Formats: sequence, C-alpha cells, structure tokens
Amino acid sequence: AWSCCFCLSLLLSNRVTPLCSLLNIKNTMSVASRKERYSTREIDIIVHGATGFTGKRVLTHVAKHHPELNVAVCGRSLEKLTAVANAVGWDESKCKSSVFVVSDIVNENAKLVDAFSNAKVVIACAGPYRQCGLPVLKAAVEARADYLDLCGEPQFFDDALLSFDREARAAGVLACHAAAFDCVPAELGAALAERELL
Repeated sequence: AWSCCFCLSLLLSNRVTPLCSLLNIKNTMSVASRKERYSTREIDIIVHGATGFTGKRVLTHVAKHHPELNVAVCGRSLEKLTAVANAVGWDESKCKSSVFVVSDIVNENAKLVDAFSNAKVVIACAGPYRQCGLPVLKAAVEARADYLDLCGEPQFFDDALLSFDREARAAGVLACHAAAFDCVPAELGAALAERELL
C-alpha cells in the first residue's frame, strides 16, 4: 500500500512530471490542465475493489494518513463496501455519498464511468487483472480519471497498453500500472542503477 500511496501523493500534489520522468513516461498533459480537470471533481480518490485484502489496506492507509482527502469506494457488494467504510470511521451520510456499487463491470460500464467521473484518481485493487482489469481501465479513461493499479501481471500490462494507451494519452489520463509494493522497489532500483551507471 505504501508505494501505491507514494504514486498517488505525487499525482494529487500535481507532481506528475517528476513521477512520469521517474517511471520513464511521457507526460502528455500539463499540470495546469490536470489542475483544471481536478478542480471539478469532488472525490480525490476512488478505490475500486476496496473490500479485498489490498483494497482494505489502501483505504485504511489513506483514511489514516490523509484524512483531508475525500475518498470513495467502489465494488460489487453494498454490504461489504459499507462494512469497510464503517471500519475506517465513515458515518451514514459519508457512506451514502461515497459508496458506489457496480456488480458487473463488463455489462455496467456506464455505471462505472459515472462513478469514476466524480473522481480525480482511480486506484484499481480488484484482480485478477487479466479478467477484470480492462473494464476498469476503460471506464477510468472514459471518465478522464487518472488511474493506478496494483497489478503484477505482465500480460495485463501488454493488453492495457495495446487497448488503451492511445485513448489515455488523447484524454490526458495518466495510467500507471504496477504501483504496488512488489513492483515499485525493483523499478526504482533499476532507474537508480541506470542513472548512476550510465
């Protein structure tokens, strides 16, 4: 959860250019454009898959360490989402405005886009990404919400790049895969080694 929150903090603090250069990504959207888009969004972060092991950890970390952020959750079960929300201290009013139920991400794309349209950043915590990752990424791009996932599945990276890279760039959406603990240390180590050795 820490490394995902590191990438998230860079996004929300409008330090996208350093994040992009660190991850060797060409940033096609100016900070001013992102700030303008973000200014109309009520939700800072929406955690999709918040009832799973990692989703709960991400939600708990953000709620504990960044109480100033307006966070929402999205998933298949209202009962489970409400339980997770209550566990981090949300009251009934917060739950009503910040819990989004989309029980079938493939056939309810419009509901997913509608939920994500209110958010600055989507953190996708539900896997396996080979089976359910592309619909979430598609909805984030359509909603023009920046996207982070916790995936460690190389095949999904390839599928996502082939399916949505052009659309994400055109929409000015930053889609950052593998923003999780098992991926970031290796990537940072490789970037540092490259910088120091070459």
